[in-house]
Amino acid sequence: MRPLLSRPKIFQRPWGKLLASSEAALVVGWFAFFTALEFSRPWKRTEFHDSVGVAFLIVGALVTLRWHQDRPLASIAAMTGRLSQLKPVLGRWKVRFGFDLQEEPALPRRFPPTITLAVGGLFLGTGLLLAKSAAFPGVLRSGVGAVSQSLYTALLAVLWSAALFVGVCCFCIPLLYVQAALRLSRGAGRAPRRETLWAVGYFLALALAAVALPLWFPLALVGTTWILFALLAWVPRPPRLTSVWNWGRGEGLWSTSWAAVTVCVHVGVVLAYIGLVLVLSGSVVLGGPSSMPISAFFGVLVAWTFAGAFLAETLQMGRILWEGRFLDPVTGKAAPVRTMGVPDARRLEVQAAFEAAGLSVRFPGGKAGDCEPRTVWRRDEVETPAQARESWPREFGPAELADPDFFRGLRRRREILARRALLHGLRRIFKAASQQEREGGHGYWVAPHLWFVTHLGRDQEGEPLPQVGPSYRRACPREARRHFHQVLKSLGIDLIFLEDGISFRRFKRVLSLAFEYYDIFAGSRPIQTIHFSGVPGLRVLLDEYSLEASPRLVQYPEPDYEDLGRARILFVFRDRGELEEPIQIPDGWGWEPQPEPALLL
Repeated sequence: MRPLLSRPKIFQRPWGKLLASSEAALVVGWFAFFTALEFSRPWKRTEFHDSVGVAFLIVGALVTLRWHQDRPLASIAAMTGRLSQLKPVLGRWKVRFGFDLQEEPALPRRFPPTITLAVGGLFLGTGLLLAKSAAFPGVLRSGVGAVSQSLYTALLAVLWSAALFVGVCCFCIPLLYVQAALRLSRGAGRAPRRETLWAVGYFLALALAAVALPLWFPLALVGTTWILFALLAWVPRPPRLTSVWNWGRGEGLWSTSWAAVTVCVHVGVVLAYIGLVLVLSGSVVLGGPSSMPISAFFGVLVAWTFAGAFLAETLQMGRILWEGRFLDPVTGKAAPVRTMGVPDARRLEVQAAFEAAGLSVRFPGGKAGDCEPRTVWRRDEVETPAQARESWPREFGPAELADPDFFRGLRRRREILARRALLHGLRRIFKAASQQEREGGHGYWVAPHLWFVTHLGRDQEGEPLPQVGPSYRRACPREARRHFHQVLKSLGIDLIFLEDGISFRRFKRVLSLAFEYYDIFAGSRPIQTIHFSGVPGLRVLLDEYSLEASPRLVQYPEPDYEDLGRARILFVFRDRGELEEPIQIPDGWGWEPQPEPALLL
């Protein structure tokens, strides 16, 4: 006898098992939804009806994904499995970028072809949209909607979701810059209140501009801003910086101009922005009416929020480029020697003697720099006592102008003043950094000698726009940064990583060893890890990094190397007391004089 509650035979068939599974309700619901969409196509529709379909589609997608998180669905799992198989294939063609801080040996020059193809495709697509801008977005309904209402609803959902996402993100970018500036300024305790006032004022300004100004105005503003940025970044004589790149599969390593890559990426972003605005509200751009007001609203949202974000981002990068072009510590001139009391009849003679020794001289006038040695002209012809020769300001006369040791002492004094100013500025920066909250990361990247690095930075930023302490330009004089670049370049160090928990006193000891090694060998050989041994409580390591292979530090925290490029990094860690590898002692030793420590405080 057949049981009353036995399973019907329909559920024992292959296609009937789907109805008996947990996916049955979802499959039936999606089938009914798309069927209703297709049957509603002949009816006279407005964008209000389209918005109802888009809302149901988005809510249904969110419910399905939430259901899949609780109870994995076989169909979605199979789909994600197929897509995951494509990820390694697509990743092999991904382009990774970084900075080439070594520049030797020189890499072959090649521009990334993916950027060229992407910008070319965006340029062609944007040109076609401009030619047919008066027909958008109504052509989507008459074109795609006539073929399939489901496809048209899905396309509309993607466009509206992308516009909402871009609008929200772009609205927040200028506020993040304002937040970082307010937190670094005085009165940080009132920063949250001022941030709220800035957010409300910025929202009202955007709303007023969207109502009062035509839609082509933000497009023209973005285009003009990009042209000015391209001129500043590319011509004439951009700041020296080389980008290194390779494919995601890790084969090959090429170099190209950083300015060219930056300008091309910006033009690609601008073209994508113009294309999205034209698709959403093409007819409104030219001042005409729109049959799809919701799409036109999203187009206006994207147009004005992106314009504000692009303007804020370009101003920030333009300021860095301006400082790099005119205040680059590498290209800066050495600090002059400040002389006082030189008679007018002797000034030409003094200036010629200093220039012959490779030094520049500055007579009284203006504010004295922190890295300028000071000298005083001796009025009488009496020979200077030995104690006066070692005191500053240094006295000099006609006899010293012919003495090489006098000019050698001036050059040495300039180096000492530059190091004092550098350490004083770094102390200010690290003191401010110790008072700020640390969000993620293991330490700080220290690079006051690079023009494109404006602040002390974390190796893994917890905020999109971190600014730790005062900027290098404000804390350290240009001459001090120039000398530091000269020292690190001769020692073969491109970047310094400092782990959390290390006091500035110990870090200063590491810098003192680097300065001492530079003074001994005068930049004739790079420094090695063994030369930093003996600092109590620290473990100093030197390692090479490139996009092809990053270092792996055993028992020490691995910093974030994303977008770093090719560099030789000095790692300063807290000593963890592990056993060190034996070092092979060389057969011969060269005995050389050991001068006093180079750092005078």
